[in-house]
Amino acid sequence: MNHHNVLCKPLATPGRAIQQLDTKLRNLGAATVLNLPSVAVIGKRSSGKSSVIRGLTGVKVPRDFGLTTRCPLEVRMNTSEVEWNCQIYIRRRWSPGQSKSEKPFGGQLHASDDIELMLRRAQVAVLNRNLSMDMCLKLTHDQIEDKSFYGNNAFATDVICVDVKGPEIKSGSYVDLPGFADIADDYVVKRLEELVLSYISQPNVLILVVISMSDEIGNQKAHSLAKRLDPNGRRTIGILTKPDILSKSGDTETCKFWLNVIEGVGNGQELHLERGYYALRNPSTDQLKWHIKYEEAQLLERVFFSNNQPWSNRAHLTHRLRIDSLARAVNEVLTDVLLYSLPSIEKNAKTNLNLCLNELADLPPIITINPLTTIKNLVQSFSKAARNAVDDSAGGFAEETLKLYRDLRLAIKQGAPNLQPWVDRCEYKQFNTILDCIDKYKKEWNEVRDNVAEDELSWDMPSIEYNQDLAWGLPMYLDDIKQIIQTSSTHGDGIEAVRASLVRDFSGRWRQPAFDCLSAVHKVLESNLLALLPDYFERFPTFKATMIQMLQARINLAHAKALEVLEVVLEPEDDPFTQNDRYLMTLQDAWFRRYTLVRRKVDMVSSYHVSHLDWVVTPIHVNANRRNAADLVHQTESLRKEWDMSVSHEAWIDPESRTEPNLNDLEGRNHLIVPTSPRFLDREQANIQWTGLPTPDPSPVKNVQRPTRARFNTPPVVEPDLDTNIGKSLMVYEDEISLMAEVRAYFQLSSSQLIDTVPKLIERALLTKVINQLEEYLLHELEWILKKDPNNLDKLLREDQEIVGKRNSLLKKQRILDESCRAIAQFNVQAA
Repeated sequence: MNHHNVLCKPLATPGRAIQQLDTKLRNLGAATVLNLPSVAVIGKRSSGKSSVIRGLTGVKVPRDFGLTTRCPLEVRMNTSEVEWNCQIYIRRRWSPGQSKSEKPFGGQLHASDDIELMLRRAQVAVLNRNLSMDMCLKLTHDQIEDKSFYGNNAFATDVICVDVKGPEIKSGSYVDLPGFADIADDYVVKRLEELVLSYISQPNVLILVVISMSDEIGNQKAHSLAKRLDPNGRRTIGILTKPDILSKSGDTETCKFWLNVIEGVGNGQELHLERGYYALRNPSTDQLKWHIKYEEAQLLERVFFSNNQPWSNRAHLTHRLRIDSLARAVNEVLTDVLLYSLPSIEKNAKTNLNLCLNELADLPPIITINPLTTIKNLVQSFSKAARNAVDDSAGGFAEETLKLYRDLRLAIKQGAPNLQPWVDRCEYKQFNTILDCIDKYKKEWNEVRDNVAEDELSWDMPSIEYNQDLAWGLPMYLDDIKQIIQTSSTHGDGIEAVRASLVRDFSGRWRQPAFDCLSAVHKVLESNLLALLPDYFERFPTFKATMIQMLQARINLAHAKALEVLEVVLEPEDDPFTQNDRYLMTLQDAWFRRYTLVRRKVDMVSSYHVSHLDWVVTPIHVNANRRNAADLVHQTESLRKEWDMSVSHEAWIDPESRTEPNLNDLEGRNHLIVPTSPRFLDREQANIQWTGLPTPDPSPVKNVQRPTRARFNTPPVVEPDLDTNIGKSLMVYEDEISLMAEVRAYFQLSSSQLIDTVPKLIERALLTKVINQLEEYLLHELEWILKKDPNNLDKLLREDQEIVGKRNSLLKKQRILDESCRAIAQFNVQAA
């Protein structure tokens, strides 16, 4: 079948050499990777653009009246020794998240008469994405004429590509762009303008501006766009269509204007283009309905210009008339564009070749060695990377696990038994009120507390005050401990049973933080090892999935065994035990001293009991004489000294006997609150009234010894001062304070050991167990998988199709670029 193409006519030397280079580059496929010269056809809708494409390429693109081009149509012509064939593609363009790769639309065509219907179907698929590809391929000609199939889109930016190959084909690339409409929405006009500019803005694109002589030149937006990008018209050719209008209208002025445009004289100079204008006579609507052949259309065009005025009597315009004249001009311009852009094309080819080689280097190499060796090497490399990741003390895994161990330490320390050396919470609140009112005692108390905490106790010793963040649960006071001891005694148990119960209580709270820590480390280990898999197995989806399963199974097994060991370690203690007796005794003494210091301070303050206190609120006006105010302060100095040595109004007064004044109701500096005539009760009686304890035996208490308890130190002997009552509560609550000190000391000792034991156990039973045996375990499991089914070897090493496709694409691109560089270099040598 003869598929004629007027562009097949060879150029004379030296243009023939550059044309041959262009043909060679396009046959190599360089047009897909390099910006080779191409032709873009623009104009108004129904101006005859598609007829121009058909006339230049011989491809039967749709050109029925009313069925205009509504998406870019690329026609790529390639000279080939194979029989003529055509393949249509759809390339999605400017769609976020979508690939720009071309997808075939239908099968390969071997008859030119089949192209038109397939292109109509492809345009429906582009304009209406709701229709499936299979449905579009089955559309009939009558269905396509139903405009409802096209959807509501005025045009689309997706591209229909037509690849035509054959021995008589002249290589080249042509784009038919959607035409501008006379009436269109501003948004549509703007989008269409952006689309057209994206093509014609390339410096090596030849612009064919199609202008219908039936329209006024002022309405030709395509012409203004071409003028904007190519002011001198060096790469623009004007094409005037529908010349029969001039022959029929009899409008001499219009006829004269268009003739001046073609000749470049008179008022036609305003539209001057360096490449000039050409007049074409495309087949009429009726002729299209008759399915006129290409050769017949050329003959009718020649007859028209030879027999119709004003064209027949202008022999000097013959080279500006008919499609064959335009084809020669297009060949010449493309030759000039290619010669001009050849240095930049060569530079781009070399740059893209280097980028292509770098991308290939980033991809995993093709497997050329024994498959079993490949599997072994991959497993060994992964196991080594896993070991390095776990052993790296400065790596992310180490940071994550250390944070988990710090959280475990804090959780265990927060489980300290909340034992408070106050008789009850009321005493604690009263004492704190005193410290708030008497700065002298508060300062001394803080100094004592800080010195003891820094010199004798470890960091985790909580303050004597109740603090939920530093101890677990509600506080237990001296009366609470006394009641527990008494209850235990009634059941025939001694103080040893109480101590064991308290130890069992706090040691039982260690289980959950330890188990949580183990589970968290398990997850961190698993996530870090799984994160390494893509570096070695990403190209093998089946192998990667198998590795994930094996890793998770191995880690879960090690976690289960570590959990069993941890269960034994964290068994709640019924009988406190340690061989570190000396350190335990040191801690016990420190805690006992702390508790006794608190009790001595309470006893010292409680020696001064105010049974009644009259308050005199003396107003001092702001503008009063300062000397009078100073005299008032001097008069009350003795009272203030006495007050400083006593206690505040709230701590020691029966709350039911009088109401405390609201200090917040006073106006700060405008008043002085002066206590007057404090009366003190008998100290012994005051202490009994305040604490609610039975009256102690007045006989001297000397050499009171606590019975020695197993594995715990005997606290120092308390010698109370009966004259001042200082130390009296120590004698009353000696057993309780000693028990508190023993429990807190044992907690500090045992918790310090546990915060080291649990991480070591996790490291050995989980991390070391997994990492040290990882390579051996993986190879053993893979060996079993391959023995089970030898075909699994091919499945494991079957590469991801995306990687295979990318590698093949890059290899093809590399071949095209390499051969293109050689062809250009050879042309340069011949041209020189």
